[in-house]
Amino acid sequence: MDRKGIREAGRGEVSYAKQCGLPLHAHLFRHTGITQLVLQKMSEPAIRKLVGHKHANSLTPYLHLGDAFIETEFNKAQAVFSPTHSLNFSLGGE
Repeated sequence: MDRKGIREAGRGEVSYAKQCGLPLHAHLFRHTGITQLVLQKMSEPAIRKLVGHKHANSLTPYLHLGDAFIETEFNKAQAVFSPTHSLNFSLGGE
């Protein structure tokens, strides 16, 4: 499917969502797609090139990362720095 076909499909989804009273807009698909690429471990430079962004901070508004993802990534980083003594980080307040 080319870009025009994707755009038209998105408009149909948004129109249907509006009829159902759902707060959906076409740009939400972009936000969701970029977040999913990050969650699937695609590199940020590759994502930026794919979506047409040049600067690292330009992806920030598109990222909607959950606490569980942040916690897991933090704990993985700690294990790399200190494999025998890593901090356990929790956003759950436990």
